Amino acid sequence: MRFSNRVLLVAVSVLMLLAVSCTPSTPPTTTDPADFVFFSGLNYADAGQYSNVFDGASYAHVTFTISCDNDASFIRVQASADGANWVQQTEYQGAVCRQGLSETLFTAGRYYRAYTQSVTSGVTTVNMVGRFST
Repeated sequence: MRFSNRVLLVAVSVLMLLAVSCTPSTPPTTTDPADFVFFSGLNYADAGQYSNVFDGASYAHVTFTISCDNDASFIRVQASADGANWVQQTEYQGAVCRQGLSETLFTAGRYYRAYTQSVTSGVTTVNMVGRFST
């Protein structure tokens, strides 16, 4: 019986040592960049379309890489502090979008989404990726 208690005590001690050694002593100080696809490929832009929302809470900059296939499309970048009230940070018009662009901005809120629409009917190709970084 005494041997079993001693084995149990050693096992618990080893487990506690492992738990302490596997726990980081300080949290990481940097955040790795994150790529978020706002739009990719075909969409019915004449009806207007919102992207999914990205939570950029720990990021200070965002680089947008954008392209579209017609001069009649535009993309609006919107930011929000609370995910409910949105403000437009910038807009990219069709001629610029068609040439393709990459632009870095300071983040203007915690949450990000984009809106695209075209003044002509039909299907258009819109690609937009945001790279969020500190």
